[in-house]
Amino acid sequence: MALVLALGVAAVVATMASALLWTQWQQLQAEQAQRTRLQADWLLQGALEWAASVLRSDASRNNTDYLGEVWAVPMPTTSVKAFVNERASTDTTSAGVDTVPDAFISGRMSDAQGRLNLANLGGDDIQSRGMEAALLRLFSALELPSSEAQDLAVRVRERLPPKAAELASGAAGVDAVASAGTGAASTRADGLQEAPMQAMVPPAGLVLLALGVRPERVPVLEPHIVWLPEPTPINLNTASAEVLHAAVPGLGLSQARSVAARRAGSPWRSLPDAAADLGVPPLQPELHGLASAYFEMRGDVRLNEQTVTRMALLRRKSASIRLLAQWAVPNS
Repeated sequence: MALVLALGVAAVVATMASALLWTQWQQLQAEQAQRTRLQADWLLQGALEWAASVLRSDASRNNTDYLGEVWAVPMPTTSVKAFVNERASTDTTSAGVDTVPDAFISGRMSDAQGRLNLANLGGDDIQSRGMEAALLRLFSALELPSSEAQDLAVRVRERLPPKAAELASGAAGVDAVASAGTGAASTRADGLQEAPMQAMVPPAGLVLLALGVRPERVPVLEPHIVWLPEPTPINLNTASAEVLHAAVPGLGLSQARSVAARRAGSPWRSLPDAAADLGVPPLQPELHGLASAYFEMRGDVRLNEQTVTRMALLRRKSASIRLLAQWAVPNS
């Protein structure tokens, strides 16, 4: 009996010890994940600085934006430790690499004005009607029901003042990650201005969901639609074939695909040149353009077997770059 009791006590103690070890292991894993996210966020600030620097440099070169420019070239995957080690070999003041995390960072930018901007539905009559017609053509090109395009336009207009301003600021139930507090814009040490909370702009996927678009439609529409703080023309030099087809009346989808394939090396410099090349009537500057002020940046950090991804929306005005919003991208 004493032996059985002793074995029972031993089993209970072993079970409790195992449970305690399991709890401690879970806590350590959670702390490690949190530490990794904080380190990754710190490293991703470097990707933001890279994006701001590239956009400033591009602004000084010309007044058009196209896919053959430096901003459209992805930042290749780079080892942070190798980069610091290379710098340390030529700079005696650089810190050693022992304290640098073994992380890999990459990034890329895209032109937010290369997509149909839902805010145009709240613009002047030309912008509003043009956007509604473009939505119908886009849904047709994507083989989606035209009735859903009409429903989307109605829902957007229902959000127009004062609700449109709330949605564009991320206040209509859309969880955009604020990069700055309320109040006036602040300027970081790297010269990148952070917009106040009121200027936050949510990602397109969340906007579409908030507008009642069916979840299975969101991945199809998201690459072609955006909601920006103000109405903007479509940049014909950077729009996808589907958006070109949607934005330019009379331009067939097959022709738009052919144009998109050759456009990076030979961008249009004026709207009359673009209209002549496309064989369409004169283009309207309220709807069409060749330059952009809004860009999205994606940064990825691989650290401790985890990948952290952040997106950011930047606005460029001359050489001034403003950070409007940041948000996390879930990784599968």
